[in-house]
Amino acid sequence: DFPSLLGGVGARRLRAAYEAAPTTFQLWARRAANLPDFRITNVLAVGGAPELKKLNEAGEYTYGTISEDATSYRAFSYGRAIGLTRQMFVNDDLGAFDRLLQRFGESARRLENRLVYDQIAKNPTMQDGKALFHADHGNLLAATSTLTLDNMGKARALMRKQKDLDGKTQLNLAPAYLIVPSDLEQAAYAFTSSNYAPATMSDVNEFRTGGRTAVEPIVEPLLDEVSTAAWYMAARSGQIDTVEYAYVDGSEGVRTETFASEDIDGVKVRATLDFAAKVIDWKGLQKATGAA
Repeated sequence: DFPSLLGGVGARRLRAAYEAAPTTFQLWARRAANLPDFRITNVLAVGGAPELKKLNEAGEYTYGTISEDATSYRAFSYGRAIGLTRQMFVNDDLGAFDRLLQRFGESARRLENRLVYDQIAKNPTMQDGKALFHADHGNLLAATSTLTLDNMGKARALMRKQKDLDGKTQLNLAPAYLIVPSDLEQAAYAFTSSNYAPATMSDVNEFRTGGRTAVEPIVEPLLDEVSTAAWYMAARSGQIDTVEYAYVDGSEGVRTETFASEDIDGVKVRATLDFAAKVIDWKGLQKATGAA
């Protein structure tokens, strides 16, 4: 009975640690419906409806078209196993058992976080053959784009001007999140604070909490690995597709399996994560390189 007892305790603690691990991607990325399996899933983006035309005297209707674009992604499995010996459990008066499982669970959650942020940090190639953040996509501030209110306004203006797939209708999108590396945390919170007090009318900050285009600051240390100066803005995923993530059906989050070990006096706990993350559209994302 000991392997069953030890394995059950280990699986529960690992799952609890996974669920409690701090991450930020859920704040702005969209969770898609569970994937049925590991095969490639196609995601279809549909353009706006055709513009209404003035009818002639006979009330004749003309037909329009709706543009569409598609991208695809699939889930992959990630996993590791750890051995839990009988002596480790019996002699664990310093909490090493709990800490081991906690680190293991946190590792699975951090992997999800990294896979989502890789979708913006690594600037992947989109379905049109161009990088996610590209001048042709109208979502990149390059030279002289340090984090300032003026540059935040420029990024907002670029997002406002994004057009639908037909290239005709401006979508009038607005940023809802300011995503920054930890080096820019202080500036991000200062520019979004409700305590911001302008000295003149020209200093009024509409990005502050309560402002007309208020944005929520999100600090992610993973971004420091790529650039400590670059920052991003994102629209709400309910307004337009940005980055989405998904689990395989029946395997939401980390999945644990416990089995008796033949080579140790104890059990092995195996953790598996079936996960996918993919940037779907560039229109709701803005990047500033932060170059001085």
